[in-house]
Amino acid sequence: MRGAWLLLFPLIVHLAVLAGTVEVAAWVILVYLLVQLVSMQRVCAPVRMVLGCAVCVPFALLILYGTADWVLFALPVLVYGTLLKVFSDSLKPGHEPIATRFARALEDPPLGEPVLRYTRAVTRLWAVYFLTMLICSVLLAVLAPLWLWSWFANVAGYALTATLFVAEFLIRRRVLAGQVHPSVRGYFLKLSKCDYRSMMRR
Repeated sequence: MRGAWLLLFPLIVHLAVLAGTVEVAAWVILVYLLVQLVSMQRVCAPVRMVLGCAVCVPFALLILYGTADWVLFALPVLVYGTLLKVFSDSLKPGHEPIATRFARALEDPPLGEPVLRYTRAVTRLWAVYFLTMLICSVLLAVLAPLWLWSWFANVAGYALTATLFVAEFLIRRRVLAGQVHPSVRGYFLKLSKCDYRSMMRR
């Protein structure tokens, strides 16, 4: 159910923008953020309340004061900015790259040096990708019509991310041909069982 909502959410926002109901799209984003905060069961209630006030109250004020488009612009900046920080921070000395953490969770044998080098390079690739998407989102928000920005942020951006994910999956099987790889079904099954939040926090 949550996966279906994640797929439908950007489409709903984009359709609202095309229909000229920017305020509706902004309220959809606000409700989405509230749902995400409520679902953070591992975060204590006072912290969730502070986060809710820090994020949702400014967004609500922007909508009420007639600047709802800034709520739309802020979401990709928050998402890509957060992912950029998480991935780039994991490349610092003393930290384990994000892609390496996922490899440890998905692969049964110990990771060899070729895998460690490859997963570090993949983590660097994703960091560059998120930086590029962040820059493009900001430039389109400032220079392009709202519908074009929305198409990029709510449709093309997700398609590009999925394409890069699948491309990396296929390239990995060629670059690391000597490794034992799970089947496509087995890979996505293991991926669905990963504890993303704990791996992102390490």
